[in-house]
Amino acid sequence: MESSYEMELCVGKKFKSKYECFTFFKHLMSKENFKLINNLTNDIPLNKINNILNKYNYVWINIIDKFEKQKLRYNDKYLIIKENYDTQVDILKNCCEKVSFLFVKKNKTFQFLGIYQLVKIIKNEKFLYTYAFKKIEKNTILLNDYEIRNIIEENSRKLVMEPIKDEKRIKQLLEADIDLFQYLPKILKNDKKFLLETSNRPYGENIKYAELDIRNDKEFAKKFLEENGYSLQYFSEEIRNDIEICRIACNLGYNYATDNIRKNKQLALEVFVPFHMKIINKNLRKDKDIIKKFWDEITSIIGMGGFEWLIPCSIIGIDDFGNEIIDKFLKKEKEKHTTARILQYEEQTELIQLVKTIKTTYNDIFNIYDFDKQLFNIEESTKLIVLIGKEENIVSKNLKKEYSFHKENERYNTNIIEIYTQDYNDTINL
Repeated sequence: MESSYEMELCVGKKFKSKYECFTFFKHLMSKENFKLINNLTNDIPLNKINNILNKYNYVWINIIDKFEKQKLRYNDKYLIIKENYDTQVDILKNCCEKVSFLFVKKNKTFQFLGIYQLVKIIKNEKFLYTYAFKKIEKNTILLNDYEIRNIIEENSRKLVMEPIKDEKRIKQLLEADIDLFQYLPKILKNDKKFLLETSNRPYGENIKYAELDIRNDKEFAKKFLEENGYSLQYFSEEIRNDIEICRIACNLGYNYATDNIRKNKQLALEVFVPFHMKIINKNLRKDKDIIKKFWDEITSIIGMGGFEWLIPCSIIGIDDFGNEIIDKFLKKEKEKHTTARILQYEEQTELIQLVKTIKTTYNDIFNIYDFDKQLFNIEESTKLIVLIGKEENIVSKNLKKEYSFHKENERYNTNIIEIYTQDYNDTINL
């Protein structure tokens, strides 16, 4: 059912404030996004149009209230934005923002310039980008979601059809917006060489516009998926169920493989990256080899640096009292968390590791003890240890000695917190 909203927006129309600009589009935004608008807001997505277009972060309202002329230029036909390390123009730089209802502050008012569509991206030697947007030739826009969709789709079709014999120009347009692929002639949509040359690696979204025969071609799939793993989702079920092809694609496209493929332990180990743990076959999640692979990968990531938010923590019960605290804490965690989070504890893939000390026959004689699960890697993973018990004992002393061995090397530095108490409730609340 089409919207009956008939408000017009004309190029050149002026508004007194940014909020007034946004309010004009209120019926095309989500309520959640509209509530976020304040004096500092410069851009917001038009969700209702994006939903119709089946896009994500596609059509935006963008308001320029401050910019440097050498970094942003515009006229009646084009808008050019030059990215810089210290640029203050933080709009339209993300290639997901492909269409913009553009407003610019002039004197004390905000003027509507028109609808601009991304047509070219240029990368320089410093990996900074220049973005070129072309104005859609429409001076009066009816703010109806279907009307706007038709304007954008008509302009998109026109963009690719005008230079249809200019392959270089077509490729530039597709680099700026891969979804323009859908407006190309059938012969190009199914040209294997052209598909390989124009894929937006590693996503390969152009393949979804090819016919099923192409998406069911095993040899072509191998070539295409080498650099476009995410696009496995667009291939036929037969391809997604092929172990040989999934071995090529599944580092990135694992969640798009069939259930049958995700049951294969050997493949899971071969292509494993940490986020696979959420989508791997549930029977494999508790497999000791899979869990070991998970922590090997996490350790590797932490070792690269720049992932300070990854802070593994081991909470260890060092005696019977400490073990009871661990059990009570885990029970409380299960009461307040989702099933998925609870599974992470059971699968031993939670960054907070709850560990109990296991008594052995020779505990008191030879000071031998063990834990109910493998502790995090001492040298690279563990950043925080919490020891809980009635009082310091041989377990806590040995753990402190073992971890303090790396104290001089900041990279391996582990903080140790000791909690010795006989009060259950205070410890649980802490």
